[in-house]
Amino acid sequence: MATITPVIAAHVLHHFDGGGIRAGSFTVRLVELITHADPINRALLGVGFPGYVAAVNLAQHSLGGMTELRRIAAEFGAVPIEATITLKDDLTSRAIDDARSGS
Repeated sequence: MATITPVIAAHVLHHFDGGGIRAGSFTVRLVELITHADPINRALLGVGFPGYVAAVNLAQHSLGGMTELRRIAAEFGAVPIEATITLKDDLTSRAIDDARSGS
């Protein structure tokens, strides 16, 4: 099963309801592409971007999916410092996670 990180959840939330965190231009277009992809192309996108496809699927096809994305995104905290910057991609997310864990 794909992992939906808090950053991914925040990016997908922003796409669907304006909450969360606006992603960089590539990720904004990626999420838009996933939302419009047919099942075969969505599965292909899932090979390279499994967390984003899982998050979009949750938002579009699961009862309570948006609530779950909000719960995941809330791992940032009430007013995350990361919300003041534009997160470009999941590599940024990993760097933030590494910094938090002291790795």
